[in-house]
Amino acid sequence: MILIITSLQPQVKNVNRISVYIDGEFSFGLFVDLAISLKKGQILSQEQVADLVRQDVSLRLRASAFNYISFRPRSKKEVSNYLRFRISKYEEHYQRWLGKEDLFNAIERTVDYLEERGYLNDQEFAKQWASFRAQSRQPKSDYTIKQELRIKGVRDEDIAQALLDLGKTNQQRAVTLAQKVWPKYKKLSPVQAKKKLFDFLRRRGFGWDEIKEAYENFDG
Repeated sequence: MILIITSLQPQVKNVNRISVYIDGEFSFGLFVDLAISLKKGQILSQEQVADLVRQDVSLRLRASAFNYISFRPRSKKEVSNYLRFRISKYEEHYQRWLGKEDLFNAIERTVDYLEERGYLNDQEFAKQWASFRAQSRQPKSDYTIKQELRIKGVRDEDIAQALLDLGKTNQQRAVTLAQKVWPKYKKLSPVQAKKKLFDFLRRRGFGWDEIKEAYENFDG
């Protein structure tokens, strides 16, 4: 199939992108760096267009990924899921030229690109996440941190190492948290206070032995 470019127009909402018109109709958009070699009247094959669109998808996904990881560290699974969400918004725009498999492969290549250059590292992410959650205003238990990291796609061995690297033990965090919440319960009867404290710490993933020791050792 012969495709003739009839117009190249800067996009109103994004000056870094160019709208490409073929046979008088909008066909696809490209980043300026990709469109700079095109000109009105140029003849393209369907394979050439597909290659341009494939490159554009890669650049678009990288831009989205870099923006996403700029707010906080992310796991590989988080980035992959986010890119799947992003690409679903313009999947229909690309489907004339690329299949779903092409789009999913582009996501995998983007994640690999970021990992190879050190922007994604699940081991480091696990350490940072565990440290942040363990040292937060209301410290989280090992169990809670482990479940959170599993949801984010981090391997169990990386989670285990991250928990080992924490400064405070699970028990110390339970004591710290108990000390913070005890003033709310100290006017209750000992039985009621113990139950309130147990329920509070249990909801945050601490086990019975840790809760018992926290109750016996904090300064109430």
